[in-house]
Amino acid sequence: MPHPVDKDVMSGLIGKGLSRRGVKGIWQHTRRVPKRDTNLEPRKLIRTSLNTQDLSLAQAKAAQIEILQNQEWELALSQDASVPSYEAAKKVAELRGFSYLPADQIAQLPTHQICDRIELADTQPQATSAILG
Repeated sequence: MPHPVDKDVMSGLIGKGLSRRGVKGIWQHTRRVPKRDTNLEPRKLIRTSLNTQDLSLAQAKAAQIEILQNQEWELALSQDASVPSYEAAKKVAELRGFSYLPADQIAQLPTHQICDRIELADTQPQATSAILG
């Protein structure tokens, strides 16, 4: 059964990579990996559940996800042999709202903070080493 969203609204959203999935109508964001970034990201399409049924929240989350992905790819493209990977990991973690910490220090954090990092790493595997040390 179609979800009660105006067809004009839907046609504009589908062009922006938003679609509804499943019986509950959870919004999903889909985007192609830009050609220049295919060496950084093995997937051709990136699909991310936005974990919401609310259209305006889905739009905000999708915009934030695209900004983060673009920044991450820009950072990776700007890397060269003279920039230590520690600096890149720090920047990626900061883009995600975390401070970069070595794994042994992350293990000492309160459980809810460790869980937050694991949940994010699960949804953004390209940033796992930066988030989890």
